[in-house]
Amino acid sequence: ADAAKKYYDSHMAEFRIPEQVKLEYVVLSQQELARKMAVTDAEVQKYYEQNKAQLSAEQRKARHILLSVDPKASAEAKAKIKARAEELLQQAKQNPAKFAELAKQYSQDPGSAALGGDLGNVGRGMMVPAFDAAMFAMNKGEVRGPVETPYGYHILLLDDVKVQSFDDVKPQIEAQLRAQKATASFQGG
Repeated sequence: ADAAKKYYDSHMAEFRIPEQVKLEYVVLSQQELARKMAVTDAEVQKYYEQNKAQLSAEQRKARHILLSVDPKASAEAKAKIKARAEELLQQAKQNPAKFAELAKQYSQDPGSAALGGDLGNVGRGMMVPAFDAAMFAMNKGEVRGPVETPYGYHILLLDDVKVQSFDDVKPQIEAQLRAQKATASFQGG
């Protein structure tokens, strides 16, 4: 019996179901259960109404031209860069269709210059405060600037304003509700 106990003690891990396996089984079972859960249109609509602010969040599709300013730059150097930004603003306002070309040529933002200044869809609070405030105060097609941020001076063009509709977010809500129901039934709720 001693030999058996010693063997068991030294190989104890083999005799137990590892927690990870149990956990994976629970997660998989829960996902399987979630897929089978019925979700009514009324439930989806109610969830949407209760969470409308986050779900239908407005996004802005913007382009920008950045003229970088070194934080240690002298007032004179800063003024020169701002004057250059003012010139670019005038050019962009005169011909917004050429904004992408101007951005490719003059923008010093390594991430977006090659893309014609395109920043893609941006939600509120994703950019530095001054940039964010300017972008969310603009109308579609408007050119604005120079907006000063810690990075320098920006010229902005607002390409589009998108608010997610109920249909855009319906699949996401249904999945969320199914997961909640599966969790509740799993916990015996």
